[in-house]
Amino acid sequence: MSDRSNHAPDRRRRDAGMTLPELLVSLMVVGAIISALATSLTVVFRQEKGTEGRFNVARAEQTIGMWVPADLASAVTVDTNPAGSPCGNSCPPNVTLDGSNAMLLTWTTTSASGVETTTKVAYHFSLAADGTYQLARILCESTGGAWTCESTVVLRDLPGPPGGLSFVPGVTAPTWVILVSEPLAADAIDESQLAQSDSYIKNAKRVVVTINGGGDTPGAGGGINQISITAGGTTRTTIKANSVQGAPSFADARSRCGGPLALVIDESNSIGSAITQVKAGVTAFVQALAGTPMKLQLVRFQTFSSILGDNAVWQRYFDMTNPADVSTLLGAIDSLQGSWSNSPYGGTNWEEALFRTFYKADGSTTTTIPDTVVFFTDGVPTFDRMVHKTAPGILPAAPPAPPAPWAASAGNAYSQVAFDRANFIATQFRSSVKFIGVGVGSGITANSTWISDPGAGYRTTWERGSWSYEQRTGYTYQARYQVRASSSSPWVWANRTTYNNTSGSRRRDVGMTTITQAQYTAIENPANDVSTDGVTRTPSWTPISTADFTAGNTTTTETDGFRPRSGGKSYTSPYLDWEPYTGARNDPQEQYRSTRIFNSPPYEGYLPASTATTANSIILSRLVAGNDFGVPAVWNGTTYTNAEEADMYVLPQWTQFTKALEAVALGKCGGTLTLQTKLNGATSVPDPFTYQNSGVTDSGGAAVILEPTVVRTNQQFTTGTFDFEIADGRFYTVEIRPQNLSDLGAYLPNDWSCRAGVAARSVTPVAIDSSPWSGIRVQVGANEAVSCTLSVRKI
Repeated sequence: MSDRSNHAPDRRRRDAGMTLPELLVSLMVVGAIISALATSLTVVFRQEKGTEGRFNVARAEQTIGMWVPADLASAVTVDTNPAGSPCGNSCPPNVTLDGSNAMLLTWTTTSASGVETTTKVAYHFSLAADGTYQLARILCESTGGAWTCESTVVLRDLPGPPGGLSFVPGVTAPTWVILVSEPLAADAIDESQLAQSDSYIKNAKRVVVTINGGGDTPGAGGGINQISITAGGTTRTTIKANSVQGAPSFADARSRCGGPLALVIDESNSIGSAITQVKAGVTAFVQALAGTPMKLQLVRFQTFSSILGDNAVWQRYFDMTNPADVSTLLGAIDSLQGSWSNSPYGGTNWEEALFRTFYKADGSTTTTIPDTVVFFTDGVPTFDRMVHKTAPGILPAAPPAPPAPWAASAGNAYSQVAFDRANFIATQFRSSVKFIGVGVGSGITANSTWISDPGAGYRTTWERGSWSYEQRTGYTYQARYQVRASSSSPWVWANRTTYNNTSGSRRRDVGMTTITQAQYTAIENPANDVSTDGVTRTPSWTPISTADFTAGNTTTTETDGFRPRSGGKSYTSPYLDWEPYTGARNDPQEQYRSTRIFNSPPYEGYLPASTATTANSIILSRLVAGNDFGVPAVWNGTTYTNAEEADMYVLPQWTQFTKALEAVALGKCGGTLTLQTKLNGATSVPDPFTYQNSGVTDSGGAAVILEPTVVRTNQQFTTGTFDFEIADGRFYTVEIRPQNLSDLGAYLPNDWSCRAGVAARSVTPVAIDSSPWSGIRVQVGANEAVSCTLSVRKI
C-alpha cells in the first residue's frame, strides 16, 4: 500500500475572510441597498400618513353625511348665532354647552293624535378634554314641557381658530369648521349662482364643513378637506319642462312625472250601475301611467276601505315601471262594486279613505306620503270612523269625539261630523300634498245642509225677587192722654197711669195722636211699645236685600234694627233684589226670572243650529282645496285644457269620468318620455347608463329648439324622464342616444322597446357610427306618457 501522505501534492489552505476588492464591492452593494431601502421607507411612511389622513377624511365625511342632510331637510329655521341653545335655559344635566353653536336647526311635528313636538338640533363646536376641538350633535325634543336631550360627538380633531384667532365660547362663530350660506340654484354651475330669490327659498341652507384628516397636504393628501351639503325647505314650484334658463349645454332632465300618487275610489251604494264608468275611468288612469316612474296606490272605500290589488295589506304602492304591478292593478279593477247587498256596507266614509291613505293601521303617520291624492266620489260623506272603521279599528285621540248636539253619522244622509273628521286629516297634509277632487253624477251637483254651528248648549239658572229681610229706618210715636197741672198750665202728653193719677184738669183725645220723639221720651222711659198705656212707639221697616241683611245683622232679635220679613210678598210690588233660587216656582205671590248660561255643561237645551244650504261640489272643494272653489278644470268639449293646475273636476255626466281621470294622469305625466335599462329586458341594470335627448322635431317635421338634456339610470334611480311642452293634439319626434359608451364595456345591446301606456309604440333605430349601440326616434304626444326600455346583456 502506498503512503498517500508522502506522495500527495503540496496544497496551501486558504485564509478565512474577504479580499480587499471583495470588501470594496460588498460595501458598494450594501450602500446601494440601504439607500434604496431608506428611500422606500420614506415613501411608505409619507404615503402612510396621507393614507391615514384620507381614511380619516372619508370616515368624517361619512359621519357628517349621515346626520346633516336629514337634519337640514327637516329644518324649518336655521340659526347660526354662536350663543344659540337647543334647550334654552333649561337644559338637562347630560348636556354641556361650553362652546359655540355652529348651526341650530328647529322644526315641529304633529302626531296622529294631534300632539305637537318641537325638535331642535345644534351642531356645537367646543374644546375637548384632550386639548383638540370637536363637533357634537345635540338633539333636544319637547312636547309642551321640559327638554329631553342627547349628545353625540360627530367630528373630532377639528382645526382650531385660524391665524391666531381667539376662540371665545358663545361669542366666536366657528365658521372655519362649519359655514352656513344660501343654497345654489338647482342648475348652478359656479358659486355665484344662488337660488333665484327669497320667494323660492324657505330656510334652505348650504353647509360647507371643513375636515382635517391629519395628512401632509390638503385634498388628496388627507389634510384639510371641505364638503358641501345642501338641503332644507326649498319651496316647490312648477318648472316648465322646456325651461333651461341658466343651465349648461347638457343638463339632467327634471320631470314632473314621478313619485307616489294615491287614487281614492268611491264604490258606495249610490254609484250603482255607474260602476261600469268607474271601472273604465280607473283603467284609463292606470294605463296612462304605465311605464312611468310613478308609485301608485288605489284606495277603495265605502263604509270601510281596502287596497285595490292587495286586500291582505294596509297599504301598497305599485311600481308603474314594473309590468307585473301594472297587470295586477288592471286585473283588480273588475272587483270594484257600485252596490252592496248588506247595509251598512255601502255608505260613504271619507274619513276612512283618507285615514288609510295617510296613516298606518296603528294610527301613526305612514312611511310613504303621496305627492298627490286624487279623491273621487259621487256624493258627500255619510259615515265616519267613530261609527264604522276597518279592522284593526284604531281610533286616534285627535280629533276628539264631538259633543252634543252634533249628530252621529247614520249612513243615509250628509253628516257634518263625518266631513269635519275627514277634513281634519286633509288639513294635516294639504300644505305638502296636492289634492285633486273628482266629483261625478247627480249626487255631486245636489245640495246638503251645511252646519257651521250646531247650536250652543246652555243650562238655565233661576232667581227669585228678594224681599226676604227688613231694616228699621225709624219710629212713629203716638199718645192718647193729655194732662195739665192747673187751668193756666199747658197741656202735656201723659201715659195712662199719669192720666189716672192726675187730680187736676185732664182730658182724653179721641184716637192716637202723633207726637215727637222728645215728647215720647218724656212720658215713656224706659220705652214701652205696648198701646195699653195710651202711649206707643211703632218702628218703620224697609225691605232690604239678602246681602245687606247679612252685612248688618248682629243678633237673632230685632234689637239691632234688622229682621227677617214676615208676611207674603205682593206679586205687583217692585222687587228690591234678586237671589239665586233652586226651589219650586209655583207660588203666585213670588216673582222669578231665568238666565241662560253657555259653555258650562251639563246642558239642558241648545240654541237653533246655524245652517246653510250648500252644493255638494262646494263641500268636496272644501275638503280638497280648503276653500269653496279650488282651481276648476276647464272642459273645451273635447278635453280638459288646464290639467296641470286644476284640482276640482265637477262632472254632471258619468260619460266624462274617464276623460277626467285621463286628464289628471296626463297632468302628471302627459308629454313625457321615461327611459329604463334592463338586463335581458327583465331586471334593472345597476351600472349607470346615460341617455341624451339629441334632437326634437314637431308634428310638421320642424326642429324644436331645446337645450340638449340627459337622464341617467343606475342602481338607485332605475328610470329617467324627459318632459316636453307639447301643444294639445300635437306630438314631438324625439331622438334618444346612449352616451357613456366607453364605460359600457361589460355590456352589449339587445334591443329597444317602447310603449305609450300599455300599447306598443313603434320606434326608428338611429345608428351610432360603427358602434353596436344605437339610439331611437320615437313619437311622444301631448296626451301620452311614453316609456322606452333598452335591453342589454352582459358580455
